[in-house]
Amino acid sequence: MQREVLAERKRILGAEHRDTLAVANNLADSLARQGKYAEAEDMQREVLPVIKRVLGAEDPNTHAIATNLATSLSYQGKYADAEEIEREVLALKKRELGTEHPDTLITAGNLALSIFPRKACGGGADTA
Repeated sequence: MQREVLAERKRILGAEHRDTLAVANNLADSLARQGKYAEAEDMQREVLPVIKRVLGAEDPNTHAIATNLATSLSYQGKYADAEEIEREVLALKKRELGTEHPDTLITAGNLALSIFPRKACGGGADTA
């Protein structure tokens, strides 16, 4: 159903409309929740640069898609890519919200989860 809604939103509102991007993000989230992480990643990678351009890198919706992409990457074992994205989001949130804001702390925790699997397996340099 979300695929149909996305197709209609693209047709009626255009691919770069805020509502169309929200539906694309919801579809990617649904795919990830079904364990279809590669498919979710593809959609998130498609949407992220558009939403950055349309809404700006500082917009909470941009942060959400970036975080969801990092999660999809982590579930596929792509920890270095997930870490890079989480570091970018964390830097933005620290600057915008401060270091003690709950959203900033959640992002810091997500970053730790991206780093931990590599450390636990003896891989990767100590970058935390």
